[in-house]
Amino acid sequence: MDIYSTDNHNLDPDRISDDDDNLDETLLEDMDPDDIDPDDLLRHQCPILVTLAVMLMEVYFVSPFNTLAKRYNVDLGSDTEPSSWKRYIDVNVVFQACRSEIPDNSQFYLAVEHCLDPKIWEDEDGNKLENQTLRTRIYEEVVLPLETELGQAYSSISIDDLDRFAQKVDFANWDQKIQTWNQQAIPKPLQDDAAQHRGPCSPPPRPTMPHYSQSSPAPQPYQPHSQAFDNNGTEWGRRMSEPERRNRGLRSSTQTSILSLSEFEVEAGLSDLPASRHGEARGRWEYTVGILCALPKELFAVRALFDQKHNSFRNLQGDSNTYALGRMKSHLVVTTCLPAGEYGTNAAADSASNMKRSFPNIKFCLLVGIGGGAPSKENDIRLGDVVVSLPTTRFPGVIQYDRGKEIEDSTFELTGALQPPPRSLMAAISSLRSNPDLPANPLQQYLEDIVSRVPDSFKLKYKHPGEEHDELFKHACSTCRTHGECATRDSHLQRRLRRSTNQPEIHYGLIASGNRVIKDAKIRDKLAQEYGILCFEMEAAGVMNTFPCLVIRGICDYADSYKHKVWQEYAAAAAAAYAKLLLGEVAASETTGMNSPWDSQELL
Repeated sequence: MDIYSTDNHNLDPDRISDDDDNLDETLLEDMDPDDIDPDDLLRHQCPILVTLAVMLMEVYFVSPFNTLAKRYNVDLGSDTEPSSWKRYIDVNVVFQACRSEIPDNSQFYLAVEHCLDPKIWEDEDGNKLENQTLRTRIYEEVVLPLETELGQAYSSISIDDLDRFAQKVDFANWDQKIQTWNQQAIPKPLQDDAAQHRGPCSPPPRPTMPHYSQSSPAPQPYQPHSQAFDNNGTEWGRRMSEPERRNRGLRSSTQTSILSLSEFEVEAGLSDLPASRHGEARGRWEYTVGILCALPKELFAVRALFDQKHNSFRNLQGDSNTYALGRMKSHLVVTTCLPAGEYGTNAAADSASNMKRSFPNIKFCLLVGIGGGAPSKENDIRLGDVVVSLPTTRFPGVIQYDRGKEIEDSTFELTGALQPPPRSLMAAISSLRSNPDLPANPLQQYLEDIVSRVPDSFKLKYKHPGEEHDELFKHACSTCRTHGECATRDSHLQRRLRRSTNQPEIHYGLIASGNRVIKDAKIRDKLAQEYGILCFEMEAAGVMNTFPCLVIRGICDYADSYKHKVWQEYAAAAAAAYAKLLLGEVAASETTGMNSPWDSQELL
């Protein structure tokens, strides 16, 4: 089917007629070119998308389009079968009238806006896109935002509960209020299940959205994550649609949905996705592992370890990240780093939220990069070693050292709770640490791979700098703190036994994260002794509650006033090497073999 076609009864009930075309052409011929307003020539070349926009607004506001127009005082005229030109104008006017009821940063808003964009069918030069290119654009700009919205909307409800919750919701009567769970004659077990998700007269907590604020809650009609309740305890009916069932991995008992998206996918060619450089079709939902770096040199090392590189997708609107996609071991990974000049927990949280929005099937994220070590008698941490966040009896693997409260006796008490790493990664770590066949230098092969794959001008930087450049100082004197060194610099050196090899060692324990750069050995040692910290870094605390994640840091300095950058590239390479080593232990079933929300067949 030609996606530009206007002669499809199922998908475009308000198709344009031949008489309308002839009338428009006659009018244009009789007009003086100077009298033509460009806006008068506005015509959407894909009326199927206009119809989809109408259906989406009807579902969103639980009202037929005509009722919705009356609600916002939009006069549709008396035409029972308006031309597609007039229909497009009518839909635009209604959308503009009701758009204030939809948060402009919601994925649903973007989908409808893109449906009504008259330029969606043309390239940068205004030329008509080929069908294949147009279908890909429709997938990325219309279908994918809807997929993301549905995934976020129902993420708090388990798959097993969806059918039971849906069976008591009636979507048959437009604009009709239905009873709440408490008012319906529901068996006691179902009421108990429902109570676990929401209170008797209030919607359940909404998952965190990237750009919503507590001071500016979403308008009342916007309820993608819960039912909307009024003062009488009744709720607006809403049936779980077929795409929602698919998004939760459920098999359908019917072949159609309220939006007929299964048919729309076939007709629009949405399964024709961007291909990898090796000719394999890849969809956004196939990427299930995220890797977030703070610096380009960190991401450089990660990308050097790709077993396969894939083409990128066009970014969703509002996503400022730049992604590098590929395969590492048996997993498809999405990687990005923070924008130049940005650092800290806030910047990391923003990048992680965008990654989650653009690739909603990501199961966990690895934070891979460099950090400052906190060596002690118990933990002989050297430059180039790797520290991996591991939960302790008191903390979940990462603490935010600059978040807390001052209490009596000038004591600082840490506050706030971060999520622990996912069990699948903890199981993989246990597998690595208990493997008697693991070589004594498990990272060396990957370190050599990085050096062999990077350009010649970078090879020396990513090699081990030499033990002579690994110096641990005692607390610095005032001159050292001011100028970086002094005449008695050598007297501040802390003597340590030489290692037999230059191979990096792997340490597991607590990592401290915050927005402050630690460049003081006294503060480092105080925090390390009090909490058992092995490493300091600046991004993890902003991501831990966005993604299930694990922090992997290569040690490039000792978080003191003698910081330098000699070890940064090698430390980044060591962290990337461990990330690949770990992914080799993560069971493929944890991250692959997922169903596409729009396709019931296995992807991998």
